[in-house]
Amino acid sequence: QAPTAPSVGLETAAVAPIPPKVATTTTQTKLTKADLQAAAVGYAVQYGIDPARFLKTIECESGFNPNIVGDNGTSFGIAQFHYPLRDWGFTREQAMQPLFALEQAAKAFSEGQARRWTCYRLTG
Repeated sequence: QAPTAPSVGLETAAVAPIPPKVATTTTQTKLTKADLQAAAVGYAVQYGIDPARFLKTIECESGFNPNIVGDNGTSFGIAQFHYPLRDWGFTREQAMQPLFALEQAAKAFSEGQARRWTCYRLTG
């Protein structure tokens, strides 16, 4: 009988997902919901926020639909950045780019701005 490789305990190892390195272009709309969820978890880990709460917030806000426009035409993209009431420091067009938007939302959460999202308050 051939020797087997020793177990390295991968079944218990915690591996943080890495956000995909994809150019922030309109081609991002071809990413699957699973791709976007993985990116959201990766950004949450990167910015030190609770991945489960971040996922719940984005699911509630947009259902991970990167093309959604809500709140009677005033909230844009996967993270539903609201315009013009809030100065986010980037354009509506950028808010419609899902990976850009997820990273900006995770960054905002890490800076104590999570309560700006209604769904964050609802999923607490």
